Amino acid sequence: MSGDSKTFSILAKGIMGLYLAFLLCWAFRFQGCLPAVTDVMMHIYPDRVFTIGEWGRGLIPLWNPWIGCGVPEVGSWQSSCFYPLFWIWNLLGSPSSYVQLCLLHEALAFLGFYRFLRIQGLSRLVSVLGAFSFAGSALFVRCWAYPYHMAALAWIPWIFWSVHRALNKDQFQSWILVVLFLSLQLLTGYPPFVFYTVILLAAWFFFQRPSRGNILGLGLSFLGALGLTALQWLPFAEFLALGSHGGWWKYFPYYLLPAEYLTLFRFDVLGIPGSKDYGGTSANFVYNLYFGLVPLCLLLAGGWGTDKKKSSAFWGFAALFLLLWMAGGHFPLWRLFPENLLQGLEPSKAAPLFIFSASTYIAGRLQIRLSKPMKPIFFFVVLFLSLLWMVDLMRIPFAFANRIPNPFENADLARKAAQLKELAAGQRILSLTSDEEFGRSRTQGLLDPIVVPVQKMLVNTNIVWGLRSTQFYLTVWPESLNNLFLYTSQGYPYSGDLLDIAGVRLFLLSQPLPGPKYIPLEIGGDQDINLNPKASADIRWVPEKVELADRPAVLRRIAVPGSLWDRRIYVEKTADGREISLEPSLRDNPQTLAAGYQRSSAGWTSFSGNFQPGWVVFNETCFPGWRAWVDGKGKPILRTYGLFMGVAVEAGNHQVEFRYEPASFRLGLFLSLLTLAALLGRLAQPKTKKF
Repeated sequence: MSGDSKTFSILAKGIMGLYLAFLLCWAFRFQGCLPAVTDVMMHIYPDRVFTIGEWGRGLIPLWNPWIGCGVPEVGSWQSSCFYPLFWIWNLLGSPSSYVQLCLLHEALAFLGFYRFLRIQGLSRLVSVLGAFSFAGSALFVRCWAYPYHMAALAWIPWIFWSVHRALNKDQFQSWILVVLFLSLQLLTGYPPFVFYTVILLAAWFFFQRPSRGNILGLGLSFLGALGLTALQWLPFAEFLALGSHGGWWKYFPYYLLPAEYLTLFRFDVLGIPGSKDYGGTSANFVYNLYFGLVPLCLLLAGGWGTDKKKSSAFWGFAALFLLLWMAGGHFPLWRLFPENLLQGLEPSKAAPLFIFSASTYIAGRLQIRLSKPMKPIFFFVVLFLSLLWMVDLMRIPFAFANRIPNPFENADLARKAAQLKELAAGQRILSLTSDEEFGRSRTQGLLDPIVVPVQKMLVNTNIVWGLRSTQFYLTVWPESLNNLFLYTSQGYPYSGDLLDIAGVRLFLLSQPLPGPKYIPLEIGGDQDINLNPKASADIRWVPEKVELADRPAVLRRIAVPGSLWDRRIYVEKTADGREISLEPSLRDNPQTLAAGYQRSSAGWTSFSGNFQPGWVVFNETCFPGWRAWVDGKGKPILRTYGLFMGVAVEAGNHQVEFRYEPASFRLGLFLSLLTLAALLGRLAQPKTKKF
């Protein structure tokens, strides 16, 4: 009996069917529930609510006004605005299918890895077991809480499968599949996984000793994928170049601590991720290395049998190298690079490619032994180990997939949010909690650190209820003020002018603020709500302008009381003496809107009235892509107060309009449509054998 026997094929089909049924059961278990992970509550779920709402109104979600004082949405780290499978969310109009979409992508990853091993000539049983180790690993289970991660992971095996197929067929139509799968991963919006996928793919591709035609095919496929997805990655590149994390990320060690290698041997050896007693780093708890005890033993043993063709040598070397690479600063090779590069490449995020390489290597080595005739007793050994393999991996979700009822559907929270929304009167709120409130709880109390931040209306959670928040950061700039914990830690009571200018009307803090500037309120027993009735309106007119040397000078001036911000704008100059500003639009924009302040959409607002000579200030983040018109004529936008926008007006009745129309998105959309047209045109031509 060999690994290609009918009995082993039946066993393979049984394992595949059980695994897919297992995922379906978990999909039902998560009905009405969300993963008990703070990022789900604070970032991912609320962001999907915003995106779904924008698409539902027929708008492209280019700008998100609910976070800080506004940030680019398409260009943000994990927006995935144009990723096709997330359109299930958009079409349903609800993010309630959160985990179900993650499980769908896990099934896609499983099937893709299975196809990748099968195209290399491996048997059904070996291919199923290899795919099970990859898609059933602890890393994938942790990513049930991270749809963007899961989507990027799912297309890794499909990319390798399509390239392998194109190498064998060497036809244009085959390389189109490569373009498709590369594009899908790019659209998922998670660059670290894309980066490591491309690096490993390039290394494996040249290991195959491709022909010049194949090299040309892969190169053009990369260009085609970049062209198709330009509408998303060009705005992201702009955001990456101009935005700033303000040094916040330096606190996250983006490499595995030595202890985290222990997750190779047991997935919960460091404790339950998200709990207070977790023994790993908070930044890396997702990247668990466990992919099964049986395959790990095979990996450590170097597989069974000998491989004269050395066909699996590449994958064994890749797995070892990536394992060392994830050691970050502990890996001697890293000493050749600056520390900033280590932070940027985030070595721990090579974990999916390590598991991919290790699973491929194990499958190849296992196939060598199973392809030979074996005694009946060995058949039962294989059967036992296969079942152990399956049971071992299928128990992971019971430890990691902690569920809680969706707190955003809680009626009490919705009522509290409605009260806060009425008090905020369309202006912003600031919500800060102590480290104790926000800290990870004990292993059995994962619910507490989730619900408490939601009750405090932290970060993006406000989006769900239509509240604008400045928690954590004001804008994508500048370095010294992105993290409001650092800003407010300069000492209570806070009485500076910066948050007044930002239009912060409500403060949800762990202690009261002093009067008479702040008025304490009580809502449902909460004693930590303070009202600032003098907070700036979103758009207002001021008569005076004060020029200072640079942005730090501006920020120092408005960080203390008495800046007279309600009568003055503060601007800074460049090194050559020019005022910092955004270029005016070259096109006229004759629009007639109702008098007063109007906000027609997230990226479009106007202000009409009878002005004296001065400036109209808009307290939204000054970011490239914003354009301003006065009576339909394009005007330059001054960067005011180091953060916001202002336009000069003369005496008389005027309409001032601000729109977010990023050139990066328009150029990207043009390139994407052009590439799509070129690919469709080429496909319409008669079938060709060579690329």
